[in-house]
Amino acid sequence: MICRCLFIFLAFSFFSSSAWGISEWHGKNANFELRGFARLSGSYLHYSSNPLVEEKDEGAGGGVFRLLGDGALGPRINVGMNFLQEILFLNSDESNLRDVERSDLFTWQQAEKNDYIAQFSLDTLVAQWRSTRLDLSFGRQPVNLATTFFFTPNDFFAPFAAQTFFRSYKSGVDAARAEIRLGDLSQLSLIGVLSYDQDKQADTGWEEEPDWRDTSLLARFVTNRWDWEWAFLAGTIHEETVLGGSFQGEFIQWLGIRTEGHFASPDKGQGDDRLELCLGLEHRFDNSLDIRFEYFYHGGGFGTMDKASTVLFTGEEYGGYLGKNYTAVSATYEFTPLLYGQVLLLVNWTDSSRLWSGYGVYSLSDESDMALTFSLPCGDTPDQQGIHSEFGSLPYAAALEYRLYF
Repeated sequence: MICRCLFIFLAFSFFSSSAWGISEWHGKNANFELRGFARLSGSYLHYSSNPLVEEKDEGAGGGVFRLLGDGALGPRINVGMNFLQEILFLNSDESNLRDVERSDLFTWQQAEKNDYIAQFSLDTLVAQWRSTRLDLSFGRQPVNLATTFFFTPNDFFAPFAAQTFFRSYKSGVDAARAEIRLGDLSQLSLIGVLSYDQDKQADTGWEEEPDWRDTSLLARFVTNRWDWEWAFLAGTIHEETVLGGSFQGEFIQWLGIRTEGHFASPDKGQGDDRLELCLGLEHRFDNSLDIRFEYFYHGGGFGTMDKASTVLFTGEEYGGYLGKNYTAVSATYEFTPLLYGQVLLLVNWTDSSRLWSGYGVYSLSDESDMALTFSLPCGDTPDQQGIHSEFGSLPYAAALEYRLYF
């Protein structure tokens, strides 16, 4: 199965052509454009000294294909869509592809045990009405409220993992959003996101019908003062009352500072209050070297890995990071106009585990590139009694992928 992906992968790599759009139409008061994106990849995983995994070495190959469209109906109405087709060839018994919390109604999946999984989904379908002071958008759309980069506590809906390098497409959630421009440098955002109960029998793991009682409602005010951007947010997210904010800017035109966080209080006493806070520093040198540092306090994490192991082994649902204190350090450098690379170190100070990740991208043409990703975990490995470190339980991994925009 992997050989099939490798053949297609090499064919695209050596026969790249100039960029072109699939279709473009312009009318008197309307226009629409179709574009495409393809990503073919092969990966290898190695689990070292992990008795909880039967297969120590795993290989997989697959592809991601997107059909994207943007258009306008008159001067005030815009539409956007993103159809996603995923195909994964593998040698393990996987039942489905993970998906973010959204309705299972717009996802179709076909799978063959120990062979492949194919899943087609509607990743984005949104309509937007625009005026001078107000923008309204309805439908499945990405919602990104992050200010920091690696750890993003204020990105509540389908956030990226810290070690995710390729972030061109953020998954959409079922939402309605109003953007109210209060001035040249001030804006108020009102956001509502539907919530869904888990359904293990569904392809995506979520039910088709929303749980209206658990709808997330959020208000965010952003303004600029003294050349710094300040944001304040408040609302109810997944039955938690949330109050937080962020700010970002440059200190003496040399050091970039970003910070964000929030305080969350679960409703009806269903958990403990917690603080989530991230502070980031960054600087880009004249030679293109870009250095980033972030510290993340995860109030919802476990104080010891013994507690984390107990929760995970009892099958309780738990999302996010396991520890309470993290740091991330990265360096990005442009070796040539066609080649750049990045190295990232994540440290969980609760269990002293570490994860080294590397990323390199070479531009093959204006519309295609080749990317190599690897990760090297360091930490205590699991045994029959449970896990003893977060990153130490991860496999060594490497992936090579080809991307084509058309």
